[in-house]
Amino acid sequence: MVEGMERSLSDLLHERMDRSFRTSNANRRPPNNTSALYIWANNQAPAALDQLYCIHLEALQERGEIPRREHRIPSSEAERKRMLSAVRACVSRTRR
Repeated sequence: MVEGMERSLSDLLHERMDRSFRTSNANRRPPNNTSALYIWANNQAPAALDQLYCIHLEALQERGEIPRREHRIPSSEAERKRMLSAVRACVSRTRR
């Protein structure tokens, strides 16, 4: 269930960025890279980005990849970008 939530939130961010980019850039497709998504989400949907981080941590705990304890949302920009990259990689793996 947690992985499904992770995929759904990731898809939602991508869809919102796509709509926003097409509206402001004459219907051009947005770039499909983590940096572009992070910049957009950090400015336009920071709460959704934080929710995605929380769900990702829960999914890692559920799979036993990190110990079950409280993990805080990354605070530095570098940590936040790494987390988003990990989310995107995880979502990509679960779609195969």
